[in-house]
Amino acid sequence: MVVGDLGCGTGRVAGYVRGLGASVVGVDISPGMLRVAARDHAQVGFAAGDMARLPLASGVLGGALAWYSTVHSSDGQVDAMAAEFARVLAPGGVLCVAFKVGPDGSAPASWLRHAYGHAVQLPVYRRPVDDMSAILGRHGLVETARVVRQPVGRHEPTPQGFVLLRRAA
Repeated sequence: MVVGDLGCGTGRVAGYVRGLGASVVGVDISPGMLRVAARDHAQVGFAAGDMARLPLASGVLGGALAWYSTVHSSDGQVDAMAAEFARVLAPGGVLCVAFKVGPDGSAPASWLRHAYGHAVQLPVYRRPVDDMSAILGRHGLVETARVVRQPVGRHEPTPQGFVLLRRAA
């Protein structure tokens, strides 16, 4: 079974999952992030790609993570990603999505201005858990569990959502 870390960034989560013994492929759109990921997690395979057009074969993943990788994307973009998540998961495959919870995902709740030592301009979207689950559900991903964790410390001012889904057989 191969697990996909979709929107893997610097590969931190992909490396952790690989350390648990799983075969992992990480996908990210940023060449700079992928360079760091490959340097820091040589035991993981990484590929460049957009989450709305994943460079993976249909049904190749037994499981996948989208670990905060949708937070910079509009509802329409997340819908396109959800279609791809469903496409690359094998029937019965499991997806875990982590995201920032808020009252309305139709517009950015804030903007990220600095990350990884660089000036950036990235929108940050927060969504109700029901909305995230509905977007994913339109593509045959069936929710099996959800958790909302309350904010922790000053660096995490909003609740965090985690939805576990299974691709319909």
